[in-house]
Amino acid sequence: MKWLCVVLLVLTPMALAAQNKPAGATIRVKIEARETDKRLLLKRLQADGKDRGLAWQESAAGFDYRILFEIRNETNMRVFWCITRATVRTADGKELFQLTQGGWSCTSAIDSIANAIIERLLSLQQDLPRRKAGARE
Repeated sequence: MKWLCVVLLVLTPMALAAQNKPAGATIRVKIEARETDKRLLLKRLQADGKDRGLAWQESAAGFDYRILFEIRNETNMRVFWCITRATVRTADGKELFQLTQGGWSCTSAIDSIANAIIERLLSLQQDLPRRKAGARE
């Protein structure tokens, strides 16, 4: 009998978590950038998309969107900042939008552009899941 209670205690939270998981969409994306920049952007898209019900997967063929991504460091006298630029196209090559974001560090600029890409795609594509109430801004 104790064994059954232990099994139920272990399985119940997992079953509840599976039921509460929001329905999501997997977005296959081809990112054209330097290898390190590509990994950084994909990592941020995955992290920021997770609480919006979006899973990002890199794909060389059969992708939904192609992102041309560039990171540029700039300096003016003693001030250093990072500028990121992304052009998002559909699989057939139609340009959807271009974004430019900046930040005092490349980490903040990449995070900013990943959020902007997700927000813009959510506003353009009505079939993608919407942000849940109480999700991180």
